[in-house]
Parts: sequence; C-alpha cells; structure tokens
Amino acid sequence: MRNPFAPTFPRPDWINEPLIFVGHWEPLIFRRRRGGQATDETERYAREHSDEAIRAIKEAGANLVITHFDKGFGLTAEADDIAMTRDWIARLRAHGLRTSVYIRYDTVVSETLLYNQPDAAGWIGRTSNGTLPVVLHQVYRNGACPNAEDHLIYIESLVKLAIDDFRVDLIHFDGFWLGHENWACHCDHCQADFTRFLRARYPDDVSAMERFGHRFVENLRPPAYQPYDAPLEAFNPVKDPIVQEWIWYRNAKLMEIARRLRTFIYHLNPQVAMEINSLIPIGYNNAYYWGFDLPSLAPHIDALWTEDDHWAGWRDDGVLISRIREFKIGERLGSRVFSYQRGRSADELRLSLAQAMVFQPQSIGMIGTPLLREEAFYTVKQSALEWFRCHIDWFKCAQSAAEIAILRSQNTLAFNSTSAQRSVILAEQMLIQGGIPFDIIYDADLEDLSRWRVLVLPNVECLSDKQIAQIRAFVQGGGGMLATELTGLWDEYRRQRPQPGLLDLYNENVRYLAGDLWEAPRLQIVTADGFSQTQVDAGRAAFIPAIQTQRPSEYAGVLGEMPYRFGTERWEMPLNSRAFHAALRWISGGTLQIETDAPEGLAIEVRAQDANRLIVHLIDYQMQPQHKPIALRLRTTRPVRTIYQLAFEQEPRQPLAFTQHSDNVSLTVSAFNLYSLLAIELLSP
Repeated sequence: MRNPFAPTFPRPDWINEPLIFVGHWEPLIFRRRRGGQATDETERYAREHSDEAIRAIKEAGANLVITHFDKGFGLTAEADDIAMTRDWIARLRAHGLRTSVYIRYDTVVSETLLYNQPDAAGWIGRTSNGTLPVVLHQVYRNGACPNAEDHLIYIESLVKLAIDDFRVDLIHFDGFWLGHENWACHCDHCQADFTRFLRARYPDDVSAMERFGHRFVENLRPPAYQPYDAPLEAFNPVKDPIVQEWIWYRNAKLMEIARRLRTFIYHLNPQVAMEINSLIPIGYNNAYYWGFDLPSLAPHIDALWTEDDHWAGWRDDGVLISRIREFKIGERLGSRVFSYQRGRSADELRLSLAQAMVFQPQSIGMIGTPLLREEAFYTVKQSALEWFRCHIDWFKCAQSAAEIAILRSQNTLAFNSTSAQRSVILAEQMLIQGGIPFDIIYDADLEDLSRWRVLVLPNVECLSDKQIAQIRAFVQGGGGMLATELTGLWDEYRRQRPQPGLLDLYNENVRYLAGDLWEAPRLQIVTADGFSQTQVDAGRAAFIPAIQTQRPSEYAGVLGEMPYRFGTERWEMPLNSRAFHAALRWISGGTLQIETDAPEGLAIEVRAQDANRLIVHLIDYQMQPQHKPIALRLRTTRPVRTIYQLAFEQEPRQPLAFTQHSDNVSLTVSAFNLYSLLAIELLSP
C-alpha cells in the first residue's frame, strides 16, 4: 500500500525508540517579561538545571530533555539563558540523555531584537489593516512575515548553532503556523507571493475567468477582516474563491518553510529530528484560522506536539474524554505525537500514561519539568514507567489493525468552521465510546482504501468528482461505506451539485430536498432503523441523515479567539449512536471486528505486531476500582493458538481460555484495574 505521507528524508534511527521526556522551554527572560512568575522564580530556575534534577530525570526513566534556547528575544538578550543551556546540555549528554532545544519560529520580540539587530524590523509582518501582528495577546511579541528571507536565514543560523555547537538530537519549533487570521501577515511581500501563487494555478484567462469571474488575477487581494464589516464568522462557510485560495496559499507556504528547514537540518546532521508544535487543535478550522494543514506538513517532520485540554477521563454526563484522535492523526501521518502527562489523582495519571502507551506506541510524552521530585505522584510515574519499559516488547512495531477508517476531509474542514467540525468529532466519539477500533485518514488515502473494510464519511461536504469515483469503486469492489448528512453535496471548491454525489449509493428511502434561499438543503429517510442500507454490487452502503444530540442539530460551536471552536465541553454521545453502530455492524456483515458486553467507558484498540500476533488493548476511562470479567468476541480469519492477558502493573501474564467457531473467537477477560492487554497468537497460515 502506497504511503502518501512518506518522509522527505530518512528519519533518524533513534526517533522510533521509546520516548519519555521532561521539558522546560521558557527562559528566565521570558518568564520575567511575561509577568505572573513566582516570587522564587530565579531560585526555581536554578534548581531546574541542577545535578539533583538530572538524578530525578534518570530515576523516573526519562530519556530526553527539551530545554530553552530561543524565544524570539535574540541571541544578545538571551545570552545568559543560552550560556546556561550550553552547560545544561553538556551535563545531560554526559548522563546519557538525549537533548532538544526550543526555537520559537513565528515570534519576533522587537523590544530586544531590534536593539542589536535593527535590520530585523523587516522581519515583522503587517496585518490586513497595516498594524503590527500581536502573537497570543502579548503585545511585545510580534508575528514574523513568512516571506522575510532574512528571518528564515536567522532561524537557520540558530538551528546550525544548536546542531553544530550544542550537538542536540532534536529541534523543537514552537508556533509553527502562519498565525491566526486576525494577525496573519498581509505585507507587500506576502501580497506579491500570493499573486504569483494565483498566476501559477490559473495561468490563462479561461481558467481565471472560470474561477473568479474575470481574468485580472494580479488585482486580487487577500481577504481583509474587520471586527464589524467583515468579521471572521461572516466567512462560514467559506464560499469566496479568494478566501479559499488564501487558505491554500498559507498552507502551501508553511509546507514550503517546513521542507526548507527539514532539508537544512538533514544536511547538517541526518540523525537530528525535527518536531513542530502546531497544537493539533481538535475542533478548530486549522487550515483557515491558523494557516496549516497537517497532512501536507507530515512528510517534512518527525514529530508533532499537542497542547490540548483533553485530559483522559470520564465526565459526569457520560462522555469519554481522551487524546485518541490526536494520537491516531499522528500515527496515520507517520509522526510521533508529544503530549503532556498529568492527573489530579494517581489513577488519572496512570490512565493518561496507559492511553499514551496504547495509542502512541513506544512514546509516553512529557512526564513533567526537570523538578520531577517536587511534582505530584513522582513514585506513581516511576512505577508505571518501569512497568512500561519492562513490557516494551508488547508495544514495539505494532501497527493499527483496525478495519474501519473515518475520513477527515481537508477541504470540508477548511471551508466549514462549524457543522463539519461538529460532525467529524461526534462520529469519532461514537467509535471511541462504542469500543470500535478505527483509523483517521485523509484525502490522499482515497487513492488506495484496500487497507480497510469500512469507510465512514461524517458530513464530508466537499468531494471532487475523482474522489466520488474512488469511493464508489471502493464500495462496488466489496467495501463498506457509512455516510452522514450532506456528504458529497459540494465539489472541492464548495460549488453545490444538483444532488449529492453519492446519492445513487443510497436506497429509495432517501430523499434529497434541495432547499432554497431561506431553507438549507437536507436529506431525509423513512425507515424505523434510523439508517438506510443498500447492497451495491459486492459492497454495502449505509446512510444516516443527521447526528442527533441533546443540543439542536444546527448548533455550530462557541466563539473562542474569534473563530468558532467545537471544544471539549461540547463533546457528547449522540442520541442515535445505536443506529450508527447498527449501521456499521450491518456493513461489516453482521459482526464488528470486536464486540464486548463491557459497560460504556471501555476504549478498545487492536494492533498487529507481526504476521502471527494481534494485540488487543482495553482501557477503562471510568477508572472503576475493579472491572468484572467481561465477555469479548473477536473476528479473525486465522485460527488462534493461545491468548494471554497482561494487566497494568501486575505480573505475570495469564493464559485465557477461548472458543473459536468459524471466524469468531469468544473469550472472557479476567477482572482488571484500568488497563489490560491481550496477546493473541495466531497459527501460521
């Protein structure tokens, strides 16, 4: 199967090792300038760089430290912090720890940088109304222009210093985006580059007139946002072709910068990894508001960072909260995912660590700052990480074996900041909370869907004619499809079709209502099951007209930093989740890949470790004191030889009895706390 996200260069040999790290990337100059620091910040800062801190890092089992280097103030202003970094890295390396330095890509602190480097004034961007862009509401931090060549050369000089002089293993680029649209750069350089981008895409009058209605491409300007006349929320959905092109331009520009930096790093030292922090903000329109597209960045990076608020647990209203989406995104794109590990209780921390072990195999993430012993649950971290290291062989080289793929359509999510975000998150929630293993895929994956049996299209509004044909061929060839809402009604430019492009795959109970100027288009069905089902040649297709929730179906999200955000507080288990699961069961031929009688809150992941071993992970997000034994049924076309169960922080592994009939294996999983692993050994074919 072709990998559409294959890396530009071979990845460093060590990047697939188990990664457990600590981090402290805010230099003292920034902590003071930002304000709000502790009264003993200077003393604390010194302790973070002490030999005692190194001992705690080693005892906890961490193997990587991400430390401060450049926060945009410039080498002169940050000289004292950088001197401390140099000594700190040397001592960390002497103790066998890998090291990484932090570089803030998007920020120029003009207060200090311009004092010693006045030509850096040209690095600072300009917003659409000509003002200096302010990064993250901190007025002393200005956004850098992505077309300022001298700024990129300066960033490369920092990278070279870190690799050649400090001998680091990883470069951590923070703020790796083109900025919120409110402070995106619209300077003359960016305008000229945007014009070149448009002319390359529409090189003749015919193509320009088809796209824009006229041929004067050189006169087209990026969209300008004003709080009253043209606020960001007025551009939802995104129909204006110039706004669409501006989205694609910004995404392409950041990809170009990522490729340049990755190439620069590789040629300095091919064993140095590159990691970016673009946040993976689930529920935001990333391409539109933040100027990045993760699938296009993926070939040029080794790791992604997430700073979400999705702390693992079970909410009182019966909603499972997790980082499963972020980890699945990283896995599909071939990137490690770095995340924080924390908990308000020992069990919450253990749950967070178990989640990382399962959904980000061989990488735990950040377990704290260098002051680990001063943080809560230090001994809990030690114990859990020791268990993980002792059983690492059960996690190595394990690939997802899920049979279901859910599409995160890039154009759909870029051109609809509200209902499209809602639909994909809620569809993923029904899979997660239903204990159904799945993969997250992207548009490029439609070229080859042979890896999966079922494709889920959650309100995938924008599909090209080619993509419609690819999906239809998948179903006709024996695949299964579950579509919801207005999937395929618009093409890749969000131009409305006379009827949804996949309507011919639905049965006669599905009616399309085109709507008018006052009423939005919709589809409806007349069936007691809540979904339509159709046999299509060798495959099966199902359709659900709406994802029903307690909130009104037209609920779009909440405003946060101007754009809409379908935040964690809006997650819920849809009212028609049973119909959704029933549709998947029918598409799958009557049984899902894994089924269990366990109560809600049990997330399930299935992975293939090699040709003859399946690993099934069970994680209890309700954190019940002791699970009762649960019945589990697994579909496999191969005879099973043995099944072992290994519970978290328990020894030894226990053999489990099972029965196999045709392609179904039934067994009872013994009682466990929080997390359990099943190793299923298959007979050789």
